[in-house]
Amino acid sequence: MVKYVYICSAAHSGSTLLDLMIGSHSKAESLGEVSHLPKNIFLNSLCGCGKSVQSCSMWQDVLTMVSNNLGTDILKNPYALNLGYINPKVVVDKIHKTKIYQLRRKIFHGLWYIELKYGIKCFRPFLRPINQAIENNFLLYDAVRTVCNSEIIVDSSKTYLKAIGLYRRRPEEVRLILLVRDGRGVFYSYLKRNVPKRESLDAWKNFHERALPLFNECNIDILTVKYEELVKETGRELGRICNFLNIEFEEEMLNYAAKPNHTTNGNEKVRFRNSSEIKLDTSWCEHLSDEDQRYFESRAGQLNRKLGYK
Repeated sequence: MVKYVYICSAAHSGSTLLDLMIGSHSKAESLGEVSHLPKNIFLNSLCGCGKSVQSCSMWQDVLTMVSNNLGTDILKNPYALNLGYINPKVVVDKIHKTKIYQLRRKIFHGLWYIELKYGIKCFRPFLRPINQAIENNFLLYDAVRTVCNSEIIVDSSKTYLKAIGLYRRRPEEVRLILLVRDGRGVFYSYLKRNVPKRESLDAWKNFHERALPLFNECNIDILTVKYEELVKETGRELGRICNFLNIEFEEEMLNYAAKPNHTTNGNEKVRFRNSSEIKLDTSWCEHLSDEDQRYFESRAGQLNRKLGYK
């Protein structure tokens, strides 16, 4: 039985939208990028329901349950809830996002990647915090399932390492979805935010160059969904996703904004949207300069074609 759905993607690929669409199913509940939850509790940021995280009754009940299991008050000590090392770049907890934290994150993720890719087991004693984070994610998911009376939890935290960690722990209950988008659209999304050209491309390119081989080598069953197809053929794609999750498609999924959500992190325009109308963002076709298109093609054109984009 499927209990947990994890959406894996590069940034600016539509993961929040897909999360809410699946979460609008009567059996499912959206959590957004829930790996950031400790930060959201500490900063008391807005829940998708419109209340602050600390005053949201759903999260109060969930965190009380999790606190009882961990033996500590998560509302008073949010970072006692280890859900993994995150790299927040939009809403930043400046107190905890220190250089030491960033270095520790790189080391742990590097060791984790090496273990998964090459099967080196000697790093496992050093990866106990990562393994504990995976267990804590399931603890949190199950608390939400109980409080919300939902069969399926949707997490769009994106990272491929966490995706593999969750799947390996409970392969019969976890389903992974890889959401891809034309790299030129992602490239332009970064550029229009004044992100340097190389960083704009590498954010998308590095994700796929590292994630795709790892999924293949770990022999993981994963469903690939194109952002463009999800927007253009929403009903068809959601039906395909429902088949993958072994649930019946519901028409209400096309009106995802009608169901209140309790996402704590993700694309805010989508999380707080009142309308379920969606439009394909192809602004890069008009605004990405010839020079930038040549730059993209020289460095990532082959990868983009591998993902199915001409």
